[in-house]
Amino acid sequence: MKTGINKYGTLPHGTKVPGFLLDLAKKSLRVYPVPGIEAFLAWGFNPYTRQLKITESPRHANVLLIGFPISKNLKKAAAVIFAQMPRPRMLVFVGNQEGQPLPEPDLSIEWDKINSLSSLLKNTKLINGDFEAFEPAFLQEALTDENENSHDHDHHHHEEHKDDQEHDGSEKEEENEDESDENNEDSEDHEDHGGGGMDFMSMVAMTKGKPKSKDGLIMDRNETYFGPFHSGLPDGLCVKMTLDGDTVIQAEVDQNLSNTPDLENFPKDPLELPSYMANAFPREPETLRKLTTLALTASSEEKETEQPSMVLENERLLNHLLWLRTLLQACGDTGLVYLVTQSIQDFHGNNLSEAKIKKLTKKISSRWYLKNRLLKLAIIPKNLLHHISGPIARAAEAQQNNAWGHLQIRLTELTQNFQKIEKSQGDNYEPLPGLNPDKRIEDQISSATVETANGKMSLQVEIQAGNVKNISLSSTSRALAALVSTITKDLELSDAIVCIASLGISTFVNKKLRR
Repeated sequence: MKTGINKYGTLPHGTKVPGFLLDLAKKSLRVYPVPGIEAFLAWGFNPYTRQLKITESPRHANVLLIGFPISKNLKKAAAVIFAQMPRPRMLVFVGNQEGQPLPEPDLSIEWDKINSLSSLLKNTKLINGDFEAFEPAFLQEALTDENENSHDHDHHHHEEHKDDQEHDGSEKEEENEDESDENNEDSEDHEDHGGGGMDFMSMVAMTKGKPKSKDGLIMDRNETYFGPFHSGLPDGLCVKMTLDGDTVIQAEVDQNLSNTPDLENFPKDPLELPSYMANAFPREPETLRKLTTLALTASSEEKETEQPSMVLENERLLNHLLWLRTLLQACGDTGLVYLVTQSIQDFHGNNLSEAKIKKLTKKISSRWYLKNRLLKLAIIPKNLLHHISGPIARAAEAQQNNAWGHLQIRLTELTQNFQKIEKSQGDNYEPLPGLNPDKRIEDQISSATVETANGKMSLQVEIQAGNVKNISLSSTSRALAALVSTITKDLELSDAIVCIASLGISTFVNKKLRR
């Protein structure tokens, strides 16, 4: 049967995809998750089913899986990825939110249906199956502007050339004489190199003025981005790097491409704010609910509050496991990544036990290659430690100021979190109470701080005339992001990625919003 497939095994744009190819794609799902696999694992997604395979590159995927909420900038980045994916391809939204500038999805499901993905796609009529090019409007505008700028440049160059032609003959003769002299000089300079009168530039001239590497060699430096969907970095984190070969010269977190919740449409009604903040942070919803409630009911003086609730202990335990998986993924240890992923599955299935956690901890700690590598990485200068809180700070206090120390502290706290949950025996395990709807919140500027898996998080809320006027959210992640440049300088690229992963940077920047 003739399908129109060319010699490269692909179909031209506009070609109708044969039904058997679409059926084949449904049976062999290669999924690229956005903003990253950890976002889906946090909801109980099982990536080790026979019907699908998680890929680390969109080039090898036929399903783009979008987990909401994600920021506007990440939606744009995802749209670019979808435009570049090989066809036939499928687009799936999880969380039922607005996906613009992405096209209409083939399938839109709620989070509790995530493990039914393969069966749901099998019975779905694909709307993105045809080989039509997808060109987001913002990309078309960028290309149009680029073409216009190029045209203006060419036109300007043509006008200058036209003006040159209007010079009188004497000026032309003088220019020709000068050019003749210059050409003669060039010919004399280059005749020994066999250039045949053509320009020649030696390596010395080409590298003149360029910086040298630590080994004394001069190389071209390249700027590149890692993220926002890199499997060895936290979901949504994007790092801009300047590379000299495979050595990192400069690295910084690009806050314009982070997965910062937009939060612009925060509610006026203070009673609605806790739920709004919880929905904006699906990795730590109850932590944000508690933090917002504390901020709305606190005095004007900022205070730190203990977290007795086992709901919050559960969230911290889960986020320690997710951090652990990201670090081991960056290290390239697929065996340990699998074991941690299984522990996350056990967590969601209520099958996690202290014995399993201790076995996992022992397995990780016995990896001598891992210890030797991590001991040399993510060493934070002492004069910068006062900006940091959470596991990084506690590792430094324990004289373990390196990536191995970060790992050991996390493993210890993982066990402690589980022991607290077990000792509670269900006590204080109910969802956290909300605000009293019968009690009016007075006009005030108040704040609160809670301890998360990655460090302290603070929220300040201003109430005016009974309405929320301003909110300001901050965390230790801003200080951690500022360390990236210092701890990655002159490292090999793979070690730099491990350093960044060990910091546990939450994928949002500080937010200050006003009405």
